[in-house]
Amino acid sequence: MKFSRYNVDCNSFITSTMETERFELLTPSLLDWRPLTDGQADLLLGALGEPPPLSGYDYLPLGELELLLVVAPQHPLARHRAPLSWRTLRRYRAVATGEGGALLSDQETLTVCDAAGQLALLRLGLGWGCLPRYQVQGLLDSGELVCMTVRGLSPRQRAWIAWNDATCGLAGKWWRETLLANSAIFTIYHTETV
Repeated sequence: MKFSRYNVDCNSFITSTMETERFELLTPSLLDWRPLTDGQADLLLGALGEPPPLSGYDYLPLGELELLLVVAPQHPLARHRAPLSWRTLRRYRAVATGEGGALLSDQETLTVCDAAGQLALLRLGLGWGCLPRYQVQGLLDSGELVCMTVRGLSPRQRAWIAWNDATCGLAGKWWRETLLANSAIFTIYHTETV
């Protein structure tokens, strides 16, 4: 995650949290719940889907994140009539981040470590991928990527901020409150339906 997108003042964080604790900022490769439930993260921003039925975690809805299926204009999928079927998608490689990032379970997938790598490969026409609108809008506007519709794919996914009550501490509370108070959140997550 690029915290600069939210214009968060990290200096303010350091001076306002008097608690001595270790706090790492990680760039998640997936927008899922695994980093929290596997103990790799104490705070998640933008987890998609419904919260896991586990105790010890708390969460608040952020809104809805608009996900788009995109390909390069030179990719064979760009010539197909919309909406695409899942059967058609399955014939082409997906480009995804992290483990299991493809939408289809038995999909041929080229896996990369982050969204920047995913975008680079998508622009080269090496596959299709799903990314949030805010990450691809400039490339759509410039014609470097095209958006495809898929039958049965909901373009909006409910997004959450979630945290581990036992380990989040004052630092996690500060990040949670600061991020939720920042108006930039509302340019990414659509809140009118939450």
